Amino acid sequence: MEYLIKKIFHFRYMSLLLLSLTTIALVALGIWQLDRAKQKETINKQFSHSTFKNIEEISEIKKFKPIKAKGQFNNTQQIIIDNIVQQGAIGQFVITPFELDEKQPLLMVNRGWIKKLKSVDHVTDITVDNLRRTINGRIGQLPKIGIRNTQIFSNDKSWPRITHFPTLDEISIELKRETFPFILLLSSDDPDGFKREWKPIQSGPKTHYFYAIQWFLMALVLLIISVKRVKTIFKTKNLE
Repeated sequence: MEYLIKKIFHFRYMSLLLLSLTTIALVALGIWQLDRAKQKETINKQFSHSTFKNIEEISEIKKFKPIKAKGQFNNTQQIIIDNIVQQGAIGQFVITPFELDEKQPLLMVNRGWIKKLKSVDHVTDITVDNLRRTINGRIGQLPKIGIRNTQIFSNDKSWPRITHFPTLDEISIELKRETFPFILLLSSDDPDGFKREWKPIQSGPKTHYFYAIQWFLMALVLLIISVKRVKTIFKTKNLE
């Protein structure tokens, strides 16, 4: 009988420990969701502010951070990223090298989306002059896909090069020039661009606040159950 009582108490203590650990985990998840909400709010604030900072003054790389650069486009070595779907239509991104000066890496600029035309005889004109200018935009990344072809660039060495989801390292090799570790999403207010709707594809901060409340409520329920378990254990001990 004494062995059975010890077993019961052992089970109660273990279940109490499990409840406590689960409660801590739920609280941690709630805090993590609050942190995610703050990150989303920061991104939204970056989109609401249009103070473009010189690329030379950037101390840290943050996605969608507004920046500006002075230099010239390289019209002769443009890259077209194929099969980019927007609003159900198949199109392409036009990526154009932007040279600040010969000593600095090339800044790859996404000039926007163009609709892919069915006929090869009708091609969208993507030429741009090489006059020196100041361009504005936001720090971004190249589009990515889970499974890629092993050969990103074809053997055809003519320009512009049509490719499927290249990395900046692969573009750097193709251009035989070092590139910045990010691209510039050309501002919709800047000329010489195409369709540009740069928005973070993500849920808003409210979603994370909702999840945080859920985790905290679940933690509160488990906390109440744990307190009741503790009271039951002490009550059973007192009866002995």
